[in-house]
Amino acid sequence: MKITATLGVIAALAAWTLTALLTMNLLSGHFDTRTCQTGCVQTYFFAAAAAGFAALVTGVVSAVSQKTRVIGIFALILAIPLCAIYSVFLLGMVL
Repeated sequence: MKITATLGVIAALAAWTLTALLTMNLLSGHFDTRTCQTGCVQTYFFAAAAAGFAALVTGVVSAVSQKTRVIGIFALILAIPLCAIYSVFLLGMVL
């Protein structure tokens, strides 16, 4: 069960890293001069969203367990704001 909690924290940190890379890429200048075009940005976005939601699920599972409650709560603290950000973006794309 500790592996699940650790994977939740690692997934949350990876999702935050991908989010930072996505933000740096989107703010790096004109679209024509970027090294990472539309496909790359989509890959960053969906990989970060998937890692964030995986961190949320593993954080919830870990927070319920008595042995890994502290690590699970830490994973939730990292994952909940990230999932809120990506939920707003995904709802904005759908609606």
